[in-house]
Amino acid sequence: MARLIQTKLKEKMANEILFGSLQNGGKVIVDEKDGDLKMDYLSE
Repeated sequence: MARLIQTKLKEKMANEILFGSLQNGGKVIVDEKDGDLKMDYLSE
């Protein structure tokens, strides 16, 4: 379970926090579609 969270969520979110949509804060909505996780980033 920890490895799944690490690879599917943490790494992608870390990149968005450091270099992308979440640099200035925001929210992430995680959903499942066709067996894969889909993340929508909402900037503040």
